[in-house]
Amino acid sequence: TMLDAGEVERDEGGLCATEGSLVPVYAGMVRTYFEAYRLAASSLGQLRASGKVKRKDWLKQTLVRGNKLFLSGKLQLRESVSKPKLENALSAFHDLGILRVSNDTIEAGAALADEESLGVVERGLAKYVE
Repeated sequence: TMLDAGEVERDEGGLCATEGSLVPVYAGMVRTYFEAYRLAASSLGQLRASGKVKRKDWLKQTLVRGNKLFLSGKLQLRESVSKPKLENALSAFHDLGILRVSNDTIEAGAALADEESLGVVERGLAKYVE
């Protein structure tokens, strides 16, 4: 569809954005989710130690951490540090069995107990934002 619309064109290396296309805008929109999910994944270490935290406290701490990472340049987009995106990440991690999320608490799921599984998630997200 993007080829047909003239947003991208084929070259020897694959696909590239055409001049004036909206591909950079789309990429920025998607990047905010990858950065937010990576922020959420990297903030789960405290759960490994305690096993359970209050959802409200985790969100506050992760937002503070995200703001620091943004100001230091480790996160590129300010929109990546948002409560709705972190809530989406929690929901996705719950669905993957990494966490057990309720209205009030976040608990380590079976996959979080395995440090290698969490590392796979973090490394998988990192390749899209570096």
